[in-house]
Amino acid sequence: MEKGIFIIPEHLDDQKKDLPSDHKNFEAVKDLLNIPNFPLITWSVVSVGGGAETHTHPHDLAYFIVSGCAKIRIGEEEHILGPGCLAYVPPNVPHANWNAGREPCVVLGIHGPHDSEFDKTYYGDSYMVAFNKK
Repeated sequence: MEKGIFIIPEHLDDQKKDLPSDHKNFEAVKDLLNIPNFPLITWSVVSVGGGAETHTHPHDLAYFIVSGCAKIRIGEEEHILGPGCLAYVPPNVPHANWNAGREPCVVLGIHGPHDSEFDKTYYGDSYMVAFNKK
């Protein structure tokens, strides 16, 4: 029988450093789950005034707002979302997000299946996997 995986964000020690230049004022970005051919799940803490400028990637993405408030633009449409809200970004569609509140914003990002080459290209030399399946 396969073992399950339990992930507790506070227990993850590794963080990505030196995010792409379009990401500003992220306090933390952690890969909660990064298994080949499975969705990449990230945990981001975005500082007040921080966010990611317009960018694209070749896979689906869903943003789930855990706490705080985020302004998310997908294509030409923009909304402010609070805790419990979700936004879906289709592959290759320009999108951006910012912290729209007065406290850090915590965002769970669920990226569609991808490969490690995407991670290496996207994160460059800062590519690190915070969690490996055992």
